Parts: sequence; structure tokens; C-alpha cells
Amino acid sequence: MRKATGFLKMVVRRAVLLGFGVEILLGLCWLAGNIMRYQDFGDSMLYRQAAENMICDDYMAILYPFLIRVATCLAGLFSIPFYPIMYVLQLACAMAAAYFFFSRLLSRNLEGRRGYCLFGSLALLTVPMAMQCHLAILPNSLVSSIVLVQLGFLVSLIRSEAEDAVDHEKSIRFSGSSAFMGFTWLAEALLLPEFLEIGAVIILCFFVIIACKIRRDNLRAMAHVILVIAACGGILVTVKGITTTPGAFGRMYNTPEAAAFRRFAWDNFGELYASWPQEFKDVLTQDDIANCNWYPQEKMWILWERVDRIYGKEHAKKLYGQLAKDAARIRMKRNVKEVLCDMLSYGLAPAAQIYLMEGRGQMTVSGNNYDMMRKGQPGLSGTYFRYGCYWFATAIMLLVIYRILLWTERFGRNNQYSGDMKDIKQTKKIIATFLACGVAIALWYTMQGGGMMDYKSCVPVTLLWCVALLLMGAKEEWTI
Repeated sequence: MRKATGFLKMVVRRAVLLGFGVEILLGLCWLAGNIMRYQDFGDSMLYRQAAENMICDDYMAILYPFLIRVATCLAGLFSIPFYPIMYVLQLACAMAAAYFFFSRLLSRNLEGRRGYCLFGSLALLTVPMAMQCHLAILPNSLVSSIVLVQLGFLVSLIRSEAEDAVDHEKSIRFSGSSAFMGFTWLAEALLLPEFLEIGAVIILCFFVIIACKIRRDNLRAMAHVILVIAACGGILVTVKGITTTPGAFGRMYNTPEAAAFRRFAWDNFGELYASWPQEFKDVLTQDDIANCNWYPQEKMWILWERVDRIYGKEHAKKLYGQLAKDAARIRMKRNVKEVLCDMLSYGLAPAAQIYLMEGRGQMTVSGNNYDMMRKGQPGLSGTYFRYGCYWFATAIMLLVIYRILLWTERFGRNNQYSGDMKDIKQTKKIIATFLACGVAIALWYTMQGGGMMDYKSCVPVTLLWCVALLLMGAKEEWTI
């Protein structure tokens, strides 16, 4: 029985290596053919406009327009387009972040595994959804890289032996750790403003890990951590307030009430129009709704023009809040179903794309992403994207089989784990940290609007799944 289980585990590991190997080859071919192509996303145009005058609305942050401006200046010196410079920067950051992340995960037996770290880094780099972001003028690629660095650092922290240091050394070490986490939080939130909140979840995980390593009588170390993180948070809020001009690009104000309206109401515009308040009907007629294409960006522009600009921010907030409550109450079952479906789609984005490519499910932003990807080398792009999605679904099934084999093997040892109990506790903490990050990202974007599922937003979640799959090939059992 043990020999059969070992043989099946080897087959699964070889299949994982082969599957990701094919994806790497396809991804490198797609990279070579598209490194000089500009993907004309709507948000890319807005970021380029923001880079010209360094003005951002409340859906973007200042750091990415600044990087575009620097790249444009460099491109002028060499008489080349600016976007290949941004692509190289994003690819380099993605590769470095992936290697750092893998080296932290495999740190217990890193010697002799540096080649696999490189293989895993290439596998993460060439995930189709991630690769599309690396070759796009959008901040999603850099944010994903920072998230991987943060999580890799938390893995190191969990596995460190800092609790054995004396109090003075511990205070210095934890102050440095908190400065690093605060800096990365600052960077990701200045790339995408929603990572002020999403990044706070990762910072909370950091606090929990630090708290477990600091004795109750060593309040000095904890005070250092809190002060450094608070300082970074203060800088972040200040910079965001100074550099943000709500409504600068004619999009509805980004408020919690507007998000609730996008989530619960605007997919039901036509059906629920009769129940809307008269103030709303005065500025947006039923004919306007019937004749409108209603892509998410178009909705934001029309609602800004007809509601936010006319009524002002505060009154628009009240109006959107009331519309969201009415829509949630009238279409409760439908809204609950759509929220759950979107949450699952963000959590398992490649598998969800299979469902959408077969013509099932509602239209989302992801369909536009796929069309944009296929504009360059449509045959290779379609093969690459579809292979990535179907391989992801296949690999998830292999992961389930692999876990069953591990449990079977463990049962054969009278339910005893052959490793160190300390490793088990550390593994549980690492998995809990990854889950907290993934759930925070999926939940945040789910609640930002209905019919807006965008796989570019959940690249970090997809990469975490791929890491779990790649650990099979590294013989990392991570048994709990």
C-alpha cells in the first residue's frame, strides 16, 4: 500500500511539473510576441492622462502615474515608446518577488532547490492572467509583486527564532520588520487606493504574528511596532488626501454608498426603475437606461454626469445608499446568489473563465480582458489563455488527489505525522495568513459592483493557488 501511494504521489508531481512547464513555454512565447504591443485598456488611458498633469481621481493613486512619467522621460532619451520600459520594470519586479516568495517557502531545505525556486518563479510569472498584467499599463502587476513580497516576509517571520533574542535585540528586529511592512503597505496603497484597506488585513496578520512572538512583559517592542506602522499609515492618508481630486475624470464618486449601489442596484436598473425615487427619475429616464450599453466605465461616467455632478457628493451618497437598500431588499435572493458567484469567481478566477468562455454566466469585465489579449497574435493568445485556465482546473483536481494520498499515507502510520510538530504549527499559521489575504482581496472586489468581475484584480489570489500547486512538485507536503 505504501509503495503504491508513493508511486501515485510521484506521478502527480511529474504531472504538475509537466503542466507548468508547458505553460512556461507558452508564456515566454507570448511575452516575446507582445513585449512591444500596447494593450488599450480604458484605465490605461486614464493613467496616461493622470501622468501628464499628476492629478488622480479617487479610483487611482499617484505612484503609478509618477512611474509612467519617469518612463516617458527615459523613453524620450532613447526615442522608444514608454510602455516597453514599464513592461520590463513590471516583469523584473514580478520575477524577483516570485523568487523571494518561493525561497522563503522552501527555506527549510533551500540548498539544492534554488533551481526549483527559479522554475516556480517562471511558473508564477507566466500565469496567463498575471502575464497580461505584466504587459499592460496598469498597476495590478506591481501590486501583485508587493503582495508576494509581504507574504514571503511573513513566512520568514513565522519561521524565525526571534523569540529567543534578548529584549533589546528583539525591539530592533521587530522595529525593522514593521518599517519594512509599513513601507510595502505604503507602496501598494499608492499604486491602488483600495490596498489601504486590503493591505491593512496583511498588516493585521503581521501584528498577530508579532504579538505571538513578544512576551507580555516586553511592551517596548510592541510599542515600536505600533508607532512605525501608525507613522506609515499617517503618511499614506496624508499623501492620498493631497494627491486625490474626486471626480477628476468624470467617474462617480468612490464612496461606500456608491459601491453598495454598484453591487446591488445597477444590474437591476430596468427591472427596478419604477421603485426608484423621483429625484433619480428626474435626471435619468427609462429611455436612457434602455438605450445605454452599460459597460461599467460607461455607467460611472453617465451616473457622474446625471447624478453626482447635479446633486453633489453628499446628496448623491444618500441617494445611492437608498437605492442600494431598496435593490438589496427587493432582489435579496438574486443578490445573495450573485455575491456568492462573484466571490467564487474571484477566488478561482481561471476556473471561472472556463465557465464564461463556454457562454454561461453573466458578462463581466474579464471578457473584455480576454478580447484585449487576443488582439495580438490571436491564435497563440487563445491557446495560451485557454491552456492556462484548463490546466489550473486540472491542477486543482491533482491537488485534491495529492492531499488524499497524503492522508492515506498518514493513516497507514497510525495517524502520525513524521515531521516536527513545530513545522505543523508554523504551516497552520502560514496557511491562515494566505487565506486571510486571499479572502480579503476576493471579498473587497466582490463588493465593489455586480457584473464587474475582473480577473486582473485577483491576480494575487490566483498566484497563491499556483504556489499551492507548485509545492506538490517540490515535495513540500505541508501536512496538517
